[in-house]
Amino acid sequence: MSEHHYGAFLKTISISLTGWLLYVFSDTIMKWLTASYSVPEIMVFSYTAGLFIIVPYIALRYGWKAFLPERTAKWHILRGISGALGTVVGVHALHLIPLTDFYGVVFLTPLVLCLMSHFILKERIGKHRITAIVVGFLGVLVLAGPQFSQGSLGYLFALSAVLFAASNGILVRKIGRETVLLRFAFYVFAANVLINLPILLAEKSFVMPAGTDLLLFLAIPPIVMGGLVAYSVAFSRVRETAMIAPFHYSQIIWGAILGYFLFHEVPTTRTIIGAAIIIGAGLYMIWREYVLHKATVVQNLPR
Repeated sequence: MSEHHYGAFLKTISISLTGWLLYVFSDTIMKWLTASYSVPEIMVFSYTAGLFIIVPYIALRYGWKAFLPERTAKWHILRGISGALGTVVGVHALHLIPLTDFYGVVFLTPLVLCLMSHFILKERIGKHRITAIVVGFLGVLVLAGPQFSQGSLGYLFALSAVLFAASNGILVRKIGRETVLLRFAFYVFAANVLINLPILLAEKSFVMPAGTDLLLFLAIPPIVMGGLVAYSVAFSRVRETAMIAPFHYSQIIWGAILGYFLFHEVPTTRTIIGAAIIIGAGLYMIWREYVLHKATVVQNLPR
């Protein structure tokens, strides 16, 4: 890995970390809103507001043809459906279980994603990356503890979100580098509205948000857009999915902090130990890439 490539890799890590942080913010807002509003209403209201931003921007800057890219349209559509279904089950999970427990389950995503990448994309997973991912997974088991055995519907929703999130990562790799970044968000937003609108109309449970709640509803679209774009850009730029998958674990820090201050969820000793293991796995991945970079630079020096 050259100096330029290593710098690009560090930049990609920063982008992925930003995406995960934005996802934590959106998850927290949605969890807060589920106390007063139905999941379909949150999805329809927020993502419709987002489409009022995305559609004019893409149409005016790139033209209407940009909504259906010839080479990647099918992958974008599949990703939109996968992302929308993942969002729905994820918000249901957030309503039923604490933030730290939610991320404890969702942190299975890097493992599932890397395994799917190996079998579907035929990507190589070296022993060092497997070690980092497995250690991170063990940290998740320490963090989640016996709660996996409770059989709560919330944990089943969270496990479903893991499968959709991993599929989403594979589809992003299929799409590759994207010239219209907001297209990553457009399909997920549109699919969310199309899936949830009939449910909302059937339930007849719409309650017009006001005051602070209205501001929270309107804050979701730009935060989710930022997360979707950052996540998609990061996964489309790396040579192999396993290179940045462990950085997903950074969400546990923010989830624990926000869970404590907003929902009075006090991190347990188990949570702290599990988080330390997970963070250690991510740091090991950074160190390993640095070692590979140094070895490559030395090999390429003039003799």
